Amino acid sequence: MIDRPGRDTPRFPNEFEPLVAKEIRQKLDKLEPGFGFSSAACGSDILFLEAMLERGAEVSIVLPYNEEEFIRDSVEIGSDSRKWRVRFDSVVARAARVITASNQRLEIGGISYEFCNQLLLGLATIRCRQLESRLIPLAVWNQQPGDGPGGAASVVQDWRSLGHKPEIVDLAKISDDRPRLHRPDEPAATLSDLRNQSSHHHTSASENFRSRIVAILFADAVGFSKLSEPEVPRFVQHFFGAIAQLMQKFSNSIIANNTWGDGLYFVFSEIDLAGEFALQLAELAAKTDWPGKGLRAELNLRIALHAGPVYEFDDPITRRRNYSGTHVSRAARIEP
Repeated sequence: MIDRPGRDTPRFPNEFEPLVAKEIRQKLDKLEPGFGFSSAACGSDILFLEAMLERGAEVSIVLPYNEEEFIRDSVEIGSDSRKWRVRFDSVVARAARVITASNQRLEIGGISYEFCNQLLLGLATIRCRQLESRLIPLAVWNQQPGDGPGGAASVVQDWRSLGHKPEIVDLAKISDDRPRLHRPDEPAATLSDLRNQSSHHHTSASENFRSRIVAILFADAVGFSKLSEPEVPRFVQHFFGAIAQLMQKFSNSIIANNTWGDGLYFVFSEIDLAGEFALQLAELAAKTDWPGKGLRAELNLRIALHAGPVYEFDDPITRRRNYSGTHVSRAARIEP
């Protein structure tokens, strides 16, 4: 992203724009991509999207949260804010699709950006597998530690940890590395300031809160409302009992669980294990001989599975670790 006004040590000042744009075009000339995935912040994101569209390539845009808030945080920056807004609107209008990862930005940490980056990589990976193509991550980066999770440094580290070899447009080679003196009349702000500004404003309210990416599963029993009173104890013993046995196989990944009547709620630390649990749970419900246990044959489960950034906190009512946020609500609404 273009440096915010007053950044103590320049990283991507406005005057670098034509040089970075040239480097991106040269990378694309070498790689010859047919499609690309990116967010749309001012700076390298928009430069990449413009270069791809100029080549006639297909682009998909993922915004970390709602467009209005994203534009305020990451597009309308500094003296060229109007120019970047026009360019943002242009690439969004020409994109094959625009996905909003979350409805709102979580106020604590940079987890919304981290989730957006993971979603970008996942979508690109799926597309490459569909087309039997090669995924090549590209980053504009100064090769230095970043401002926090979700930034260029952390995403490059994530890519490399997964075995990818990203192409890098090196800002350090473009820069003369002379730090610009901070002017007293110009407030200093960095991306990490942006990502943590709400926690700075609400320190007392946030002391018990953190944010993380989790998988959330909701399920309820089909036919539970038709059970007779004598069947309810058998339901708890055999239906919930079988699910409890399945839970033991995933105990290291299940970080929260609860029941409400016939309803089930699970939170997982690993998304892949959550998917495996959901598949095995569906198979258990569909293939078990429920009449042999004194229950109705039509007994089954409706299962909803979702993942996203949430708040993690100690619930003052239950005194247990709990998870909340718009993605928990989204998971609950998926279930019919």
